[in-house]
Amino acid sequence: VESRGGLPGPHAVVGIGVNVLQTRFPDALTRSREVASLRSAGVDCDPEELLQRLLPPLNRRLADAARDPESVAADYLLATGLEGAAVRLQIGDETLAGRLEALDLADGVRLRGPDGQLRSLRLEHITALEKLQG
Repeated sequence: VESRGGLPGPHAVVGIGVNVLQTRFPDALTRSREVASLRSAGVDCDPEELLQRLLPPLNRRLADAARDPESVAADYLLATGLEGAAVRLQIGDETLAGRLEALDLADGVRLRGPDGQLRSLRLEHITALEKLQG
C-alpha cells in the first residue's frame, strides 16, 4: 500500500504481486530481498485459477473499505501486528520512532514517541514504515 497526496483526503494505491510459475529470479532481485514463487514452494497453480480465487475476496474488501474504511484500517493493524508495535517511520528526510497506537484515515498514524508525546502523522507524508523488534 502506498499513500498518494495531491487529492482531497487520504488516498492509497494498493498493489499485490504473486509469483506463480517462476523457478528462478534475477540475482539483483535476490540480493536485495527474499523472493519466492508458488512453484518454487512446490505448489502447482494455474495463474488464471489463482486470479479467479483472489478477485472475489479482494472485491469484498474493497466494498468494505468504501462502506466502513475505519474497520478496514483496524483489521489491517490487527493482521500486520502493528498496533502497539515499536515502529520506525520515514517522513521526508526525518526518521521517527515510537509505538504505533492507531491508524485513523482522517488523522493518519498516531505514534507515541520515546518521550511519551503522541503525534498524528498524515498518511500521505509517510514514505516508509518498519516494524522494529521489541
